[in-house]
Amino acid sequence: MVAAVHAAGARVAMHCMDTASVEAALLAGVDSIEHGSNITEYQVRRMAAQGIAWCPTITLIRSFMRRGVPDHDFNERALTFYNETLHKLLPLAASLGVIILAGSDTIPPADFWQEIAVLQEYGLSPQAALDSATTVARDYFGFPGLENGAPGDVVIYDADPRDDPEALAAPSLVL
Repeated sequence: MVAAVHAAGARVAMHCMDTASVEAALLAGVDSIEHGSNITEYQVRRMAAQGIAWCPTITLIRSFMRRGVPDHDFNERALTFYNETLHKLLPLAASLGVIILAGSDTIPPADFWQEIAVLQEYGLSPQAALDSATTVARDYFGFPGLENGAPGDVVIYDADPRDDPEALAAPSLVL
C-alpha cells in the first residue's frame, strides 16, 4: 500500500500507539508517524535514517493518560514514556534531523497553541516548536515559504510567542 501511495505521488501517515505499531510503520516505509507512543531510541534513530517525520500529538495523548486506559500494562508504559522518556527522545529526534510536526487529532484550532507549548516543555527550542506548526509544516506539505509571489499570512501578537506560547491564543492582528 505504501509503495502504491508513493507511486501516486502522495504520502502515508501512520497512527502508532505502541512500540509494535511504530515498528510496523518503519518496516512499511511510511512518511510520518503520528503519536509514536512508547517509541524507542533505536526506532527514533531509524526514523532519522529513513527520513520519517514525527507528529507526537502530546497534548492529546497526555489527556488520555490522565484518565487512564483499560489496558493497565499499556497505561503504565505510556505514563513512564510521557513523564520521562519522551523528554529525552523528542530533543534527540530533532537533533538527528527528524522533522517534528505540531499536530492533533482533537485540539480545536483556537487551542492549538497548547501543542506548541508542550513541544517546548518536552525539549524543543521555542523557535523549533513554533516552526513545527508554521514553516516546517508548510515545507513538509509542499507549500511555498516566505518567497516572492507566495501566499502568506501575517499574524501579530502583543508578546513574542517564542517567549510565551500562550500568546498564540490571542493574536492582535491577522492579515
